[in-house]
Parts: sequence; structure tokens; C-alpha cells
Amino acid sequence: MNRTPLRRRVLETSDSGVGPAVAKRASDTGSRSGTTDAKNDSLTIGIDVPFHPIFGYLMADPTATLADAGYSVRFRVFRAATQAFLFGRGELDVITTVPSLMPRLKERYGIDTTFFFPMARWTPGPELLVARDSPAQSIADLEGKRVAIPPLNSRFGAEEAAVLASTGGTIRSYFALRETDTAAEEVVRGRADAAFLEAPATASLLEKGYRPVFSVQEAFDESFGDPAVMNGGFMASSDFVDRNPDFVATLVRHTQEVWAKLQGDPATVISEASRVSGVKPSELELVARVLNLARATDKQMQVSERDIRTWQKIFSLLRTSGFIGEESGGPGALSRTVREVLELIEMEPERPWRVADLARHASVATRTLQEAFRRELGISPLEQLRRTRMERVRRDLVAGDPRWTSVTEVAARWGFFHGGRFAQTYRATYREPPSHTLAR
Repeated sequence: MNRTPLRRRVLETSDSGVGPAVAKRASDTGSRSGTTDAKNDSLTIGIDVPFHPIFGYLMADPTATLADAGYSVRFRVFRAATQAFLFGRGELDVITTVPSLMPRLKERYGIDTTFFFPMARWTPGPELLVARDSPAQSIADLEGKRVAIPPLNSRFGAEEAAVLASTGGTIRSYFALRETDTAAEEVVRGRADAAFLEAPATASLLEKGYRPVFSVQEAFDESFGDPAVMNGGFMASSDFVDRNPDFVATLVRHTQEVWAKLQGDPATVISEASRVSGVKPSELELVARVLNLARATDKQMQVSERDIRTWQKIFSLLRTSGFIGEESGGPGALSRTVREVLELIEMEPERPWRVADLARHASVATRTLQEAFRRELGISPLEQLRRTRMERVRRDLVAGDPRWTSVTEVAARWGFFHGGRFAQTYRATYREPPSHTLAR
């Protein structure tokens, strides 16, 4: 099966807005003025969805094609907000994200970007879930009701665009919105009438008998005639793509090969992705089903003319909803204060930071820093620090050998000295004890 088309259509931003462009494959580019040889550099790819089986497998075996082709590549996992500002600072060469981030990167950092390979399609994307005995049968029945959703400043606008397209109202005006990291728990405990979630977060509710009454996919199908809008994929600055066509073509080809392997031998890909990412195989399998990875066609693995037309309409909706704009919060639109503290935490999470220390680094008052974090990220600076430390623990446990590594040692390395409390928090976060992660 030929998965490298002669001409590959991409979505890009420029001074004139967001629109289509055509990128030739590497063998067609020849020797272009300004083209550089990325083989001389160490390249970094940011991953914001470690529960994606293809990304997990890429991280497990980046040498299969990339190193053999002469490229030095490392993959790093970040949350969306952290990834966006590191990309804006020039510390990441390629990122995995959705096209809705493109206008924000342009507005915030002045970077023209190119989305050059879609890694999935929304099928069904985020869904509104209600209890089995709920009287709600559609989104119209939830107008004015309590809807729990992960903080919108951690999301990428799909929910906002779908609600606006379907109802004519913004998500905050249409629902009594409760933005929380525990949206599923809110609806289970009766503190919300519905939860707006996507896989794998939907799994626990579906197992309990909760049912969807609205999905982003159906909303986009009805509004745009396009039920499978591009989900996350590879994005880089347009300048990087122009200067490194050979690397871009090699990365796409390697990814296509991994995708073909998933379709032919899913057990191997899922197992290896789980080993590296620490995500349970059952959750990776769920994500693969939701994203329709096993049945995706060659045509769906490319940016199409219809994708470009649909995204131009979605961008218009996102501007109306406030997701895109100079004052919008969330990924790609963080204030200087929050960006500087995020960077400090990312670089030195093991240090015993106090809020006062972080505020001093950003040259603001403690209260100002706390309010900025709450407003832009929905959490406190110390909660961000705890999450970053927990991610480092997870990474070290996944990579560790139980013969020479202990959970206590790794936890202490990243500032967790109360064993019982750490184990409880770890289990609540990753749905397994830390000892199980180390033993895999």
C-alpha cells in the first residue's frame, strides 16, 4: 500500500489567515534555496497525548526509521499548555496538537504554522453523557442545566465550536458550566446533570451505564457535512517545514508505517505503547477504537480540501465563542507570569518551591500569581508543581527496572516523602498502584 502521496496537502497559517497549501514530498523538492539538513541537529518532538497508541509506539522505537535515516530525535511528553509555550520559545521543533491551536500560536508568538499530518479523526470526539435514567434526550434538554467539563483553558475548542454550531449559544451561556478536573465524578455524585468528556475519560461512565445525548462528531456532521474532522497531528512552524522537507517526509513515512503496523498487528503496537507510556492496554485499545485507527483509510491520513474548508468554518466559530482572540486563555495564550513559572517548574520540579518563591521568580505578588494560575489553568501553582512531579515519577517508574529501582526512592527523588499519601494520589491519577507501573 502506497502511503506517501506525490503531493501532500497541508493546513497552514500566514499573515493572510489560515488556509491550504500544498507540500511536495521530499523526493520532489530537489535542492531548494534555504533548505537545511536537520541531520546535523538534535530534534525534539512534543507529545501531548501519551494515551494515543501510535504516539506511544513512536516514543518506544524512534530509531526504526528516524535514526536509521540519520536523524537524532527525542520525544518529550507535556501537557498542552506547557507544550505550547515551549514551542513558542523555540524549544520544540514539532508538536502534536489540533489545528485550532494554529491561530493562537500566530497571535501569541507570531509563528506561522503548518499542520502536515493528521493522526486521527474525531469519532465521536467529546460527548455529553447523562445517567441512564436522566430525562435528557438531546442537548436541547440540557439548556441551563449543570454540565461538568474539564477546564476549557485546557481544551482545544471542539466542545465550544460544536455547541455554538448546534445551539447558536456559547458553551458558557448555554449551560450552567462547572469547569473541573473531576467532571466524571461531578455527574456520578449528582453535582452535575451531564459531563462533557472524551475517551478515555468516558470509559468509566459508559461502564456505569451513562449514555451520550450529544457528540462533537454528530454536531460537525450536521453543521458542516463533515463528521470526521481532523483530531491531533503533527504541526511545526512553516519555516521549519520549508527548511526540512526531508525530515518531515521521513517522520510522516515512519508514522504511516507504525499506523499500518497497528492495523495489521494491534497487539504488538498496543503492548509496546503501554510499556513506554504507562497507559493501560485497555485504555489504549479504547482510544484506538474511538479514533477509528484500525479502519482509517489512506485518504483519511491526509489533509483534504474538505478538512481545510471545515476548519476555516470552525475557526470562525471559535472566534465568536472567544476561544481565539487576544484575551482568550488556555493553550497558546498564557500570560508572561504563568509562562515563566511553568518553565521554572518544568526545569526544576524537584526543588522545594513555595508559592512565594515562584511569585518572586515572576516578579509578582503571591496573590497575583495564584489568581493568574486559577484564571488561565484552573489550578494553583502548587498543584501544577505536584502534577509535574507526579509525571516525572511516572516516567521514571515506566523506565525503571524493579530489580534496581524502588517506588520509595523514585517518589522521594521528586519530592514525595509521605509514602501512603503519595501512593493514594498516584493510584487516583493513574488508576493503578505505583508498584504495578514499575513491575511492567
